[in-house]
Amino acid sequence: MKTHKRTDGKKSFWTELLMWALASTLSSTLVVGGVYLTSSMLEWGMTLRTFALLGAALLSLTWGSWASLIWTENRALRVVMEALTIVPGILILAMGLLGLYIGWGSWYLWAGLLVPSAGTIAAALLLSNDTVMRMKTTPGSLKYLLGFTLFPAATALSAAAIAYLWWGFVTRPVESDWRSLLNVASFMVSVLSIALVTTVIPAMVSRTCRQLAASWRNRSL
Repeated sequence: MKTHKRTDGKKSFWTELLMWALASTLSSTLVVGGVYLTSSMLEWGMTLRTFALLGAALLSLTWGSWASLIWTENRALRVVMEALTIVPGILILAMGLLGLYIGWGSWYLWAGLLVPSAGTIAAALLLSNDTVMRMKTTPGSLKYLLGFTLFPAATALSAAAIAYLWWGFVTRPVESDWRSLLNVASFMVSVLSIALVTTVIPAMVSRTCRQLAASWRNRSL
């Protein structure tokens, strides 16, 4: 009996690990592909296109982990996924501390990074560990369906809306002088947009999908 349970546990671990890899690949491919199509239609230059593609890949780096938290039950995998979701906040925090240490530019710009970075980390920890994300989900394929369809679609569309608003806000000053990106308004809007795209939006969509899967399970009982 114990051997049977151990075997099922190993199968579940490898299945969830494989699904995690697929979700990460799908998320990054969807975002990078969307940015590439947009850059082609708008006929961006090679430099702008390269930076846009790199940014898209980095901003969607944790989406696969958020998607996988919808179905993952293995405790070890969940711990690793939850740890990865705070990486964007840690990077923003490190950038702020590095800027303060080097002393390049206005100190209050870098100090201003500390608040959203702390908020991003806190949001990731709270949303990945709240009651909804701990609910038992349906044992069927619904949780995978939500993770591979609703999650990437809703997250990508929301992120695209944020990117559109950000682009409209910063392009006017950028057209005259790229250094205007470092003014307080543009800088903080950019940081908050990054926090939304990397953490808040995927976390909320993941939470909603998990809740839907749990609700379906309760109805089936």
